Amino acid sequence: MDRGPVVVREGTREWDTWPDEEVGRKGLVYWKTLVSADVTHSEALTMGIGRVPPGETLRTHRHLPPEIYLLLEGTGSVEIGPDARPVEARSAVFIPGDAPTPWRTRGRRICGSLTSLPRIRSTRSSTSSRSNIGPRA
Repeated sequence: MDRGPVVVREGTREWDTWPDEEVGRKGLVYWKTLVSADVTHSEALTMGIGRVPPGETLRTHRHLPPEIYLLLEGTGSVEIGPDARPVEARSAVFIPGDAPTPWRTRGRRICGSLTSLPRIRSTRSSTSSRSNIGPRA
């Protein structure tokens, strides 16, 4: 695979979400995978953007590699270990590998973030009927 530079325009990607039957267990969240080995010519990193609608929660989940999030809009909280930490636009969050982590929105705005972590398998195959609708600000 070509290892040259990759430029991805966010507007060329469609919003994805869990299948309807998994939303209750995982929470309503939308994402766009921007850079990942199975969607671009990249091998070591994954990057995407995510949005959690007002009043929704991305339920407790974990990724084996460490993660970095940059909150792009809105306010919310993230639990890392026993502590809930408030976050707002322009907050950077480091999450150690394999740490169980839920995200919650606060207020009336979507909580949107940019995420980067070592390569993981994309979840693009988990689309539902909402996958092309995407979140509204």
